[in-house]
Amino acid sequence: MDMKEKTAKHDKSRDITTQVAQSRLASILDCSEDAIITTDLESNVTYWSNGSEKIFGYSLAEIVGNSILRLFPEDREADETYILKQVSRRRKVKSFETLCKTKAGHHIDVLVHIAAIWDANGRVVGISRILRDVTSQKRHERQLIRMTRLFAVSRKLARSGIIPTDQN
Repeated sequence: MDMKEKTAKHDKSRDITTQVAQSRLASILDCSEDAIITTDLESNVTYWSNGSEKIFGYSLAEIVGNSILRLFPEDREADETYILKQVSRRRKVKSFETLCKTKAGHHIDVLVHIAAIWDANGRVVGISRILRDVTSQKRHERQLIRMTRLFAVSRKLARSGIIPTDQN
């Protein structure tokens, strides 16, 4: 086998290895309940996981190539500007909570994790996001805060000799 044939065989083997690795990665990403989304540096969606479709309601065909800004309420679009600025400056973006909106127009609470996507030359070429729907958790937290405040008021009233009753 001459050098040209060895190189061709090696290239074919590397292509197959790359395809297998990409297939495995796609399988892992698509089994996540979280939304896993990648964008280019213009905020256009380049990858949309099955979890993304379940959380936001957009199909792959509806969202890929379109701006991720459709997931943000107008008053939260600055979050994306901040993310782009930080990533383009090679700064790490700390995880944060924000509001997003679904295809149906419902607002949901999400926990967002951000990572830069680098090319082989070390240039930032995109952004990876993992968004976890924490709407139910946030609702329970708000209920707990209300109940704690109500309990504190009831205790204060009871100490003053006033006993609150529910007259419904």
